[in-house]
Amino acid sequence: MATFWIRQDLQDTGLTDVVAEAITGWLAAEWPLARSLIRILPGERSSRRALEQLRLRQVELQLTGETRPYLWFQIPKLSEADLPDGTVRPDRDARTGGGRLRAHGPQ
Repeated sequence: MATFWIRQDLQDTGLTDVVAEAITGWLAAEWPLARSLIRILPGERSSRRALEQLRLRQVELQLTGETRPYLWFQIPKLSEADLPDGTVRPDRDARTGGGRLRAHGPQ
């Protein structure tokens, strides 16, 4: 789960769009998890607009004891073909939680 915020005086400047695109791209490329989510509150209108423009899928998530009405958006996984040449990302072993770095692209 990831979250971000933009100062209120910068909400409608286009900064939210740039930050949302950078965060979702980074999470998808560098942290290829089974599921990555971004959460926002309903009143975060510029964040919601930015995430919707990225065509992220809104998903339902019920957390025990959580009373805030969060909206959740799922970040799609990137395929190997989507990664820029030379990208290095964690390659995690799901059984042990261990990890090692693996370079992608021409060697």
